[in-house]
Amino acid sequence: MSTALLQELHKELRRVYIAGSELATGDMRLKRLLPQFQQLGQRAPVFSKLGQGIAALIEPSDGTASSSGERLQEVSTLLASVLRTLGASAESGTLQSIAHQSNQLKTISTYRKLAPVVEALSTSGGGRYEVITDAFKNGVFNDLRLMQLAVGALDDSYSDISEYTAKHILPAYGRQILPYMLEVFDPNGKSADCRRLHVIAEVGGEEVIGQLLEWAETGSSEVRAVAIEHLAGREEYVDRLIAWTSDKKKAVRESAYGALAHCKSEAALAHMMESFKGKDGELVRDAAYYSENRELDTLIVHALDAVMKSAHEAVGDEKKLARLREEAENYFEVLRSKRLEQLYDTYLYVAQHAQFYADIDWLILIYDQAVEYLENMGTTRELGLLFAIEKQAPKYIPYAFRTAARLLEPQALYERYYGFIAGAWREEKKNEFEARIKLVESAMEELFWEQARSYEASLGQVTRVSYKQARFKMPVHELWDGRWLDCAMEWNALELLAMLARPDHEGCKAYITEQLQLKEKHRDGDERILLLLRAFDRAQMDPEIKWEALVCYIENPIRFKNYYFDRVLIAEYFEQLPAKYKSRIEAVVPMHSRYSKEQLKELLESMSDNIKE
Repeated sequence: MSTALLQELHKELRRVYIAGSELATGDMRLKRLLPQFQQLGQRAPVFSKLGQGIAALIEPSDGTASSSGERLQEVSTLLASVLRTLGASAESGTLQSIAHQSNQLKTISTYRKLAPVVEALSTSGGGRYEVITDAFKNGVFNDLRLMQLAVGALDDSYSDISEYTAKHILPAYGRQILPYMLEVFDPNGKSADCRRLHVIAEVGGEEVIGQLLEWAETGSSEVRAVAIEHLAGREEYVDRLIAWTSDKKKAVRESAYGALAHCKSEAALAHMMESFKGKDGELVRDAAYYSENRELDTLIVHALDAVMKSAHEAVGDEKKLARLREEAENYFEVLRSKRLEQLYDTYLYVAQHAQFYADIDWLILIYDQAVEYLENMGTTRELGLLFAIEKQAPKYIPYAFRTAARLLEPQALYERYYGFIAGAWREEKKNEFEARIKLVESAMEELFWEQARSYEASLGQVTRVSYKQARFKMPVHELWDGRWLDCAMEWNALELLAMLARPDHEGCKAYITEQLQLKEKHRDGDERILLLLRAFDRAQMDPEIKWEALVCYIENPIRFKNYYFDRVLIAEYFEQLPAKYKSRIEAVVPMHSRYSKEQLKELLESMSDNIKE
């Protein structure tokens, strides 16, 4: 009996089920099959019966009582019975137990919820990362049906997905994921197996330490490096870690130093300090930088002190001095972000011998590290040393100024620095004086940004605004001495002016008015006029001056060539323009560049005649 023909009929009947039984009438595919069933029906009655059913579907007679659906059901039922009798009901081979791992996961989500995640994990292309991360954050991966797909995602061609899976999704399953990871892990593998090893080490803990040691010896170089990394801080394996720092593979040595940097035994610390001077000094430096081993940090500070003092003895020996400098640079790099009390004495010693270190060209190298450390520590003791460094090297004024602003009262801060501005600094050459003023100005601007972030955070989510705009709304008078406003005008520092302007200062109002009327300055762009308008608002000046200045800005030929207007300028100022200025704006719209022209047209459409003129 021809099973191929029966299967083809089954496929066509299924198509009719989907399309609708009434569409079977005259169906060309069924017509093509009918002669073959009629021919076979001469030898087998069942084919004859099927042929009659097909004929009734495609050419129903007028007197037929049954519906098309009933006729389709009859022939389909007969076909299913025939196929069932031809099929095999028993599987060949030997029965055996199915390997399985127990876990606590359930099938709790609807498949409609799982479907986009399944597709993202089993396909390629863009847009999948967001689907996967959102699903994890919403707890969708707690469903049993996603576990194996998550395990497979470690091989995803898009590294962001594979890394996110290794770092977040799989560790979240906890200990129950370990058997699945061990089953697919290849000790001789590459990057995907390194990710698997990270998961194994994280969820396995003490249980997998023995295997980590084995893989650290016998795995591929990539796997060895990861296995060694997860032995960090284990004092019982210090001897092995020290041995691995001599391995031929750089990746293995790097991981060994990284793990050793977390150990506190005498042997580990001695080996790290000795290796600073060897061929792997850079690897040792990086390992020590990322560790939080206070014992190691303390030894590095002592070594740095010794280098600083040895430099006095090396004067005249250029090779020795160069070697000491390189050693000092490594120590400084390690200590750059660490807040260690002992470092203060090191930097104090340098400040006390500043001329010597300037003569051997070390001073800037040291002070670049020192000022960052001192500002981060940020106590009165460090401020005193910053003042000393500021005096020796004016380029570090911002560090001292910012620290002083955080520690001193606003009045004391102003009087200290204005004393320099009006006194000692004015005795310098003009360009040096102006350079120092710029440093103070930039330090103040940075502090405004810092204070704006704090102010924005204090507003909460309901009234949250961008800190870029928040700095123009915060109560500056509580944070700064008002006399800085005169400095801002003297320096033509518009950023400071926008922050410090106030209603009771008539000189400030006159200055703002004058600056708004300087049409040749319009070539400086939207940022300048936007800052002046911010100052205008803080000074609470007559709005008519503001509107006239804005329209003059739009009318200025210098502005015609600019590609577009700043969006903040449009939203916060242009859209508030009274309707009486419509005709003047309409007159210059054609003269503006393409995008500016479109912005002005939208502005004209939105200007309301109801705005008070």
